[in-house]
Amino acid sequence: LLRNDRAAFGILGLATLIVLAGIVLYLRIQTGQLRHRVGAELQVAAELKAAQLTSWRHERMDDARAFASIPDLPQILASLKGGLADSARHTELQQWLKSYARIYSYDRVVLLDATLTPMLTGSGGSTPPAASLAAALRAAPPGTDVLVLPPTVNESGELGLDFLAPLPGPAGQPSMGAILLQSKPGRTILPMLQVWPHGNRTGQFVLWRRSG
Repeated sequence: LLRNDRAAFGILGLATLIVLAGIVLYLRIQTGQLRHRVGAELQVAAELKAAQLTSWRHERMDDARAFASIPDLPQILASLKGGLADSARHTELQQWLKSYARIYSYDRVVLLDATLTPMLTGSGGSTPPAASLAAALRAAPPGTDVLVLPPTVNESGELGLDFLAPLPGPAGQPSMGAILLQSKPGRTILPMLQVWPHGNRTGQFVLWRRSG
């Protein structure tokens, strides 16, 4: 009887080991499949968000190009620089810049003269120093028509991203000024990036910028 008990316990122990091994193997297979599925979902989500960010950036650059090509800008600059714009005209131009910023979701639109000094803006706020703007333009590759300036963070911790477009001068002449479009990505692109496909409750996107 004792020998039979030992045999039974041995068989039971072996069966238990086989069951445990099967469970471990099953869990490993399921974990691998889950990792593969989640990895594929993350890859798709990352590609989607990267495409959204790229599209947003291109739209902003196209806005700057379109604004810089407005035919009346040379006359506007000349009238402001020469003091030919009276107070009514000055207010009209300010309202125009303010309306443009509101319609296209910019924080500010700033018209700069040839020295990159602000001449007109639709609202208050801070503008990067002219020296830093000039340095950024000098460092830009030849033929650059729109420059994306390094991101900034204000005192409230709000991210800012500015787009600078030189205004071409007459043939053979240097730039007569520039247009500066100042945006707050936290109000436009970041809310869109925070929306996950498939209703993911725990995932989040982190936006990094390469420096150096």
